[in-house]
Parts: sequence; C-alpha cells; structure tokens
Amino acid sequence: MTSAAIASFPPKSVAKNSAEIVNECEYLEVIGKGDHSVLVVEMAALMVEGDLVAARHLWRRYRDDSIRATALEPWWSVAQCMMEWDVASSWVALQVISDGSDSLFSTYANEIVQAYRTRLAPLSLLKSIDVTSKVSSFAVLLNMTEEDCVQFLNSRKDTHLSSDVFQDMEIYTRIVAFLEASANEVHTD
Repeated sequence: MTSAAIASFPPKSVAKNSAEIVNECEYLEVIGKGDHSVLVVEMAALMVEGDLVAARHLWRRYRDDSIRATALEPWWSVAQCMMEWDVASSWVALQVISDGSDSLFSTYANEIVQAYRTRLAPLSLLKSIDVTSKVSSFAVLLNMTEEDCVQFLNSRKDTHLSSDVFQDMEIYTRIVAFLEASANEVHTD
C-alpha cells in the first residue's frame, strides 16, 4: 500500500512531497515492512526537510541492527555533520553518497545538497547583503563555484522579494513583542 506521494517505491525524488514520504515510510516501519531501503528513503526525506532530530531518532532505532545500520550509516554520517554544523564534512559525506553506484541514492544526495544550501543561505540574510561583495565566502560555505554561487544567491534573493515573507516577519515581530510585554508584566507584579 503506497500513497499518492510515492506511487512507486522507492520514489524517484524525496524532495517532492517529502513530508508524505516520511509518513509513508514510518507507516511501513510500523507494519513491519521497514526494510533497509525504506529506512534510507525515510532518512533522505528527513534530511531534505531539515528534520535532523527525527533523523537521529531513526538512526538510534536501528544502529544495533547490522543490516539496517550498514544501509543507514552513510546517511547518518551526513545528518550528524549537519547537526554539528560541520559544513565541510557534510559536503564530503554527501559527495561520497553521490559518487556511489546507486543512481537513485545519488539523486537523493543531490536533493539534500540543494535543500541544505537553501537552509545555509537564509532569505532574510540574503536581503540584507550585497551578494557580489561576499561571494567567495558564500561559495565556500555552499560548496559551489563563485559563478554558480552568485546565480543561486540571486535566485534566492528574487524569491524573497516576491514572497510574503515581510508580512510573516511583521506577524512574528508582533508575537515577540507581545511575549516580551507579557514577561515584563509578570516580573513587575
């Protein structure tokens, strides 16, 4: 039984419908059909989503199962580097998976690369900087050539300017102001 998110298993992409893919993989685990390929798909989808805590819990559930742990180990290595903010090691670990023999896993690794780059270059930061003045440091951070980095960062900046992020930021600012005011009232009473 598979959902519309993964009409065929394993899915060709974990970046599309990653939340649904994670749910389906968890369901397959619960009903006892969580073989090592299901776990790898789940781990990759969790990393695309940036849910490294859930990835750690997945690893901990199976680290003592030699067959499943062997399949998950390269993926856990990536997640662990990301959790420790070891960006350079994250790129190396993703490259190891990408260079592996399985083209599907290589696709997953490349999708994780794109998602990770997006998380490393937050939209709010991009709006406030001049991309061309800091391109070499961003290129190193994002593991890209300077030319590709400028393209990537400019595309992210354009996305930011055309979205409703400013409205969201205003809402969050109001919430924080409310919470700070509430905290001050508690301390002054």
